[in-house]
Amino acid sequence: ILTVPARCRDIMVSRFDEGEVIQVDFVSVEPRFARLDMGRTSEIDVYQEICDSILDGKIKRSTVKIAVLCALYGASTVKLQGLLGDDFDARDIVRKLREHFGVGPLGVRLRAELSETGSIINRFGRKINVERTATNVLINNYIQSSSVDVTLLGFMGLMDRLRGMGFETVPIFLIHDALILD
Repeated sequence: ILTVPARCRDIMVSRFDEGEVIQVDFVSVEPRFARLDMGRTSEIDVYQEICDSILDGKIKRSTVKIAVLCALYGASTVKLQGLLGDDFDARDIVRKLREHFGVGPLGVRLRAELSETGSIINRFGRKINVERTATNVLINNYIQSSSVDVTLLGFMGLMDRLRGMGFETVPIFLIHDALILD
């Protein structure tokens, strides 16, 4: 399903008379989780929030998404700098975002946990065995693992609620932070 071109997705049809196949997904689950993990809230559209509050609306939302990836996961700032042009310093923006998301303290905590136990634990207590121990990889594993658990718990709650409301609903696929339902 991940590789089916969007133009072909209408081949999925409902098994129910007058039913529909729909997609439900979480918005910006990983950066929103990162903010919540440090005890801070964020807007639903965390990227637009960053555009407005940290970058004074001077950078496009799509570019902010790349900057957030650089900040959270340690991706190279070369592509980001190319998108920003000479008017902005990608490293400075990433530094601000790392501070916004609490990347430094999280990295220190995860490195200490790894040193003590040989593994790290996600927010929900699930053990993560790590092969690569670079701090950015630990942060990536922690945020992504915890975010997956957020989506699974959220979708379980959604399914329970839909059934409680009398909807006959069947999950078809789970794709990262999206659930395809019939």
